[in-house]
Amino acid sequence: MTEQPTTEPTPQTTSDDDHFDYDRAGRYAMRAPFIGGVLIVALLLLLLIPRTPAQISIVGDCMMICFVLLPLLICLLPVYIVLAVSVFYTGKLNTYTGNKLHVITTATRRAADTAAQYGDRLSERSIGLRARFAILNEIINTRPEGENDDELEN
Repeated sequence: MTEQPTTEPTPQTTSDDDHFDYDRAGRYAMRAPFIGGVLIVALLLLLLIPRTPAQISIVGDCMMICFVLLPLLICLLPVYIVLAVSVFYTGKLNTYTGNKLHVITTATRRAADTAAQYGDRLSERSIGLRARFAILNEIINTRPEGENDDELEN
């Protein structure tokens, strides 16, 4: 038997360009908020140096936007998203219940129309029977003529 050559995996060498330094990135990530805060404070101090009312108004507006309105927007964004989603699903629920209510209303109207038709037919037959048997009423009637129903009840 012949022995087949085995290929062993060769270790891959990585250059320093391909290697990402996670320690360095972590140190930068820890320092980034502090550096940003120092830059914002320095910028605000530089903007506060001018003494004209227009420049102070601009600085005040920038501070109002950065320190009040943007955090408020960020904090209220979940509330806005919940409200938008609830409006969307309320519309869907309204359509669903409207369709179901329309089905119920149609069925109720159909039942009322059917009952009215049966009532009209029954009334017509009752009136027809009453007219046919009116002769029997005169024959069977044993009351003396001229007396009212009210007098018989007393």
